[in-house]
Amino acid sequence: MMLTEGESLVDFFYISPKDIYYKPRVGEKIDLEPLVRVILAPELLASFLDSSEPFAQRLVAKYGERHENLESK
Repeated sequence: MMLTEGESLVDFFYISPKDIYYKPRVGEKIDLEPLVRVILAPELLASFLDSSEPFAQRLVAKYGERHENLESK
């Protein structure tokens, strides 16, 4: 997800569940398969994120909150 002054973009990828389970155990890189890139106005991205908040809160209630700096990866 990226936000600039004039537009935003969101990339969606497929990650194999099998790769997530097996590859880290043997130290292999997990492959990401790009699926789609959505380019939209920043206001639409903000609206999307706001409408996603109830789902995120349900996930936090179920799995707990994890703090991890994803930008450094």
